[in-house]
Amino acid sequence: MPHAADEPARFGAVLLLWAALTVALNGGLWLAGFRGAALSAAVDQGAARVESLGAGEMGDDLIRKAIRTQNETRPFWTVLALLADFLVAPAAPAVRAVAVATAFSAVAALRGRTAGYDRALADCAVAQGFWVLGLAVQVGLMAALKREDVETSAALFLDPGTYPAALALSLRQLDPFVLAGWSVLALGAVRRRQVGLPGAVAVVGAFAATEAVIRIASGLLMGAGMRLSALPG
Repeated sequence: MPHAADEPARFGAVLLLWAALTVALNGGLWLAGFRGAALSAAVDQGAARVESLGAGEMGDDLIRKAIRTQNETRPFWTVLALLADFLVAPAAPAVRAVAVATAFSAVAALRGRTAGYDRALADCAVAQGFWVLGLAVQVGLMAALKREDVETSAALFLDPGTYPAALALSLRQLDPFVLAGWSVLALGAVRRRQVGLPGAVAVVGAFAATEAVIRIASGLLMGAGMRLSALPG
């Protein structure tokens, strides 16, 4: 086992690696045009919805103005997507690792066990690789298939068609790489003897549910804003 003094350095180095890989992978999606194409398609869907809803109820000038206004939102959504890919996504592993390690150490201390915070930080940092691996697989599939609507989650089992956004986004949280990452975090706490298996599952389940709710809510808001609808394309 590494010396305790080495754990903080290991924690920082591993998280820097995950952040760099996340930036590189997302950068590849932008350079290949996948992200831009998806944004443009969503905004165009919003413009088409404006036209269909306004037909017979609005004058041609008002419809054209509404469509132009919708198209002018493209830079706004692009900036939000860039921030998500190059700021939020690279920082997510660090936030997740610190939050989970802190929770496990706090529970261990409350139960009279060794907190083991430094080791928990290092182990939680390494486990973030599952999220990065999931992103890498998705990027690889997009490049190989030359399409942006690639799924590795349970949403893959949806038949072609239109579904409520909440359903599609919820199924996207059931990703094997993400589930593997959460499982490793829980088993790591048990191995470090910070908590028992039921306690580890409870802690990890709370964090996983919170993160899923945040992702679903943000996806609903952004998708509805771009498409002027609550339905995915």
